[in-house]
Amino acid sequence: ATMLLTTLAFSMVVYFIWEWSWWRLFVFCAIALPLDSLFFSATLMKLPASHYLTPLIASCVIWILASWRIGNNKLVEKVQRIDMPLEFFIELIEQRQDLFHQHKPVIFFQNLPFPPEAQMTPFSLLRQIQITSMLYQPAVIVEYLTAATPRVEKKDQIKAYDLSHNIYLVHAYHGYYEQMTIDPVIEFGKDQGWWQNSSEIIYFSAKEDLSITDNLSLSLLYKWPFSWLHGMDENISRTLKLPAIQFVELTMPVDF
Repeated sequence: ATMLLTTLAFSMVVYFIWEWSWWRLFVFCAIALPLDSLFFSATLMKLPASHYLTPLIASCVIWILASWRIGNNKLVEKVQRIDMPLEFFIELIEQRQDLFHQHKPVIFFQNLPFPPEAQMTPFSLLRQIQITSMLYQPAVIVEYLTAATPRVEKKDQIKAYDLSHNIYLVHAYHGYYEQMTIDPVIEFGKDQGWWQNSSEIIYFSAKEDLSITDNLSLSLLYKWPFSWLHGMDENISRTLKLPAIQFVELTMPVDF
């Protein structure tokens, strides 16, 4: 099965990425696929002889991974309908005359993997303003994005956008071989004059509190394992090793 899947994956790479001609791809598949299919068919003969433990374990792993991927996509779609785009949030800030501007640097983490072009307002920022009627200055929205390379050059780790009213959006890139860290954001903020040292900063984030419903938009076959995995998802303060006394986490109820 590994040989067969590798051949199929390699065929997609050479056709879509290396841009082989169709006849070269046909020649390759005509040689490789029959051989791989022959070995795969031979191994299937072992299943009636009780050799089903490995496929059973593999099916469970695939089920869990698929539940996490499908559940995350559905959660982003659902929350994106609730959350507010940053351009609308800026308009709301301009209309509110009762906001108290607190001169203390704050970082608001985007807790869901939205595409970078979406530019959604973090729930923690919306909820904090709703509760306190206070706008921290500067308010820095940090969104972590995984690059398509194993490592990211230091000069490419941070991309910042000035959204006006002393509100900034920071895209922090890291390679898929690298650990997420707050250090590039801290250093960039010092260079911009947002803070003098990290001890001044308050960190806000949000956590979805999932409530399983009978809505058939997502099968219960995926809902329950995703809810279990989501509950075990590591807190961003632990991932980034943030001081607990400077970290605030708000809860976002979501019917799932």
